[in-house]
Formats: sequence, C-alpha cells, structure tokens
Amino acid sequence: MHVRIKTPQKIVLLALLAAFLAWSFLAPAQAATGINQQISFQGKLVNSSGVNIPDGVYNLEFKIYQDGTNQGVGSTLKWTEDYLVSASQGVQITAGTFQVNLGSITAFSGIDWNQNTLWLSMNVGGTASTVSWDGEMKPYVRLTSVPYALNSGLVGGLSASQLVQLNPGSQQTGGINVSGGVSASGVTASSLNTAGIVTNTAAGALGTVAVVPVANGGTGISNYTIGDLLYANGTNSIAKLSDVAAGSCLVSGGVNTAPAWGSCASGITLQSAYNSGNTISESAGRNLTISAAAVPTNDMLAISNAGQPVTTAGVNGLSVNYVGGAAAVESAGMRIDYQPGSTSGGTWSGLRIVANATGPATGVT
Repeated sequence: MHVRIKTPQKIVLLALLAAFLAWSFLAPAQAATGINQQISFQGKLVNSSGVNIPDGVYNLEFKIYQDGTNQGVGSTLKWTEDYLVSASQGVQITAGTFQVNLGSITAFSGIDWNQNTLWLSMNVGGTASTVSWDGEMKPYVRLTSVPYALNSGLVGGLSASQLVQLNPGSQQTGGINVSGGVSASGVTASSLNTAGIVTNTAAGALGTVAVVPVANGGTGISNYTIGDLLYANGTNSIAKLSDVAAGSCLVSGGVNTAPAWGSCASGITLQSAYNSGNTISESAGRNLTISAAAVPTNDMLAISNAGQPVTTAGVNGLSVNYVGGAAAVESAGMRIDYQPGSTSGGTWSGLRIVANATGPATGVT
C-alpha cells in the first residue's frame, strides 16, 4: 500500500512539537538524570486518495540526519529507530493517527543536539512481520525550537563555553575574568604566566609547589634554609648563597662578579681582609697606599707592640728588605718625601726618632 502524508503542514506542526520537547529535555538532561530521554511524536497517515489508512499495527522507521537539505542531499545519518511488528514493537494506527515516543527503543547517544540543522525522516513498512518499506517520506522535517526553549542552551544567559565545570572529566582551558576577589581553600598552579602579584591573606604560608619566574616577581628557587642570601646572577635570574658558620663576612668579588663568604672578626684587620696568611702579596703594577680622605687627627699608620717586651731576635718594628734592580733607575728601600709645614712655631720632621728618656738598660746597646 502506498502511504503518504496528505497534510504536510500538520505533520510539520507535530514535528515541531516534538522538537520543542527535544530542546526542553536535552539541554538540562546532563544535569538532571531524572528527566525522561524521549521525544513524543504524533502524525497522521493517509493513502494516495487522501483516505486514512486502515487501522492496524504497522512497521514504522524514524531517522535523524545532520546537515544537508530536506531532501537528504549532503546529510549525515545520526540515529535510526525501528518499530517492528516482528519484535512486538509495532505502532497502532487508528483513523490514520499514531503516536510514538522516539528514543524509547534506540537511545539518542549518537546525536549532538547543539546543531542548527537536524532532520527527521519517517518510513512505513506495512503490517506484516516481514517488512516491506515504502521509502523515506520527503521532504524531511526540520527539528526546530520554541522561544523559551532557546534559552535552554544557556545558563543565566551564558553559553557553555563561558562556564566552569566542577570536577570536570578533562582539563579545562581558557582564562577566568574576575573583577573582585576569589576565595579558595586550595589552589594548585603548574605555572603563573602573567606579571602579577600573588598575595596570601590567610594565616598559613603560601605554598611553593610551583616556582614563580623572576620576570614575574618570583625568585626561581623553591627551597631555602634560615640565613640563606639571594643575589642577582643575571638580568632575569637570582642565585642563592647558602648560610655558613658564624664569623664569616660577605665579600664582593668585584663588579659583575658573584659575592662569596670570607673570614672576619670583630675589629677587621688588614691581614684578615686579605685573608692570605702572614704575607700580603701585591700583584704586578700595584702598590699599597694609605691616603687620608680628610685632615688626619691620629697617626695614619701606627706600628706598636703594645708595650710588650720583644724576646725573639730579629723582630723589628719595621723591617724593609729591598733588592735594587739591574736598570739604571732611582730606587730606595725606604723613601721619605717631606714638605715642612707653614705654621710658625711648628716642629716638622721627615723622620723622627725619639728614644726613651731613661735610656737603655745596663749592657744594652
């Protein structure tokens, strides 16, 4: 029997009703599992003369296509559901009308409802257990929505791409734009890529699971001990100088050179500053100069044994051991350039030797 739809406007209207229901339950279905996952669909079938087809239980087939045209050109089949007499699932048609719940036999798992073009097709296969399909009815019926259902694709007017999921099944990407504060009991970050400041307002410590780069205000170092010092060892890098035992001083290695720990004591001496044993060695072309930066009020260089009698031979207050060179130059083991003062009544000497007023002890020369 040839079966056709005499009043396509009516079947389209009923199909739209089905689409309304589809949009109504499919959008929230992911959040509310108690909503029925089926679409109620009604239609009327007549023969070529416009007369209702005979009452009976019929084989019906429904398909949903994506994209393409209402003639099936360029469309992709996404879902098929068969109501077969042989499986006791045939559809009762009375006075030409029928009603089915699409999705009651085959779930809609293969359909992405976030599509603009979805088509519903129908096929009639008679009443026998052995199906003889008449062929899909064309044009296909386009699934559409109703005004209020349009917002079912949004939450508070926002699309799914603008929302953040709690406990998502996969890693979420994108940024979070917040004008106010964000309160969280625990935040884990693999990296901080913006030049901002991380502020911890809680009583606890800010975790160091991730290292904040120096360019973004961090140190680039995650482990410290009490007493460690940080110093710049590059334009965008910081190094750590580990703490050492007491009695050490931080000594500069020179311009553009990393500092280091050196020995020191209360009342730093020239020898301890050079930290090179009993001998201060000068490099070629250098000398040791004591130059007053202001008018001196004390001896510029004082050599004293602090009143302690010398008991070792060869221990001198000042010893000069100087070897002249082979060149014809002027040189001296000790040279004193002297310019007298200009104040009347003053006593000035290039070299002054003052002996003890009591003189040497008996037998001492």
